[in-house]
Amino acid sequence: MKTSLSEVVLRFPAPGFDLRDARLAVHLDGAMVFDGGFGTGFEHRVTACPGKHRIDVRLSMNSGMPRSRTWYFEVGVDERCSVGLEYSRMAACFNGTLAIRRTPLG
Repeated sequence: MKTSLSEVVLRFPAPGFDLRDARLAVHLDGAMVFDGGFGTGFEHRVTACPGKHRIDVRLSMNSGMPRSRTWYFEVGVDERCSVGLEYSRMAACFNGTLAIRRTPLG
């Protein structure tokens, strides 16, 4: 019997501005996938089971209160789910929705 697995590609492009003292921590289903400078951006690929998944982000700065957000998203069977995190400089927080693109594996 074949086990169906999918892939999650989690992305945060380097923003066009820098928060010099900001540290970004990102968890996918409770596992740390990134812990580093906000200005660097990252891409992380992981094999995942189809179903519901959770992303938690925390942006910590020496000069203010930390900002955090949680999202849930679904991954289908045998698909690559590219998930983009977006930060709004004007609102000073992560956008409430994820930028998701789905493509079949194969």
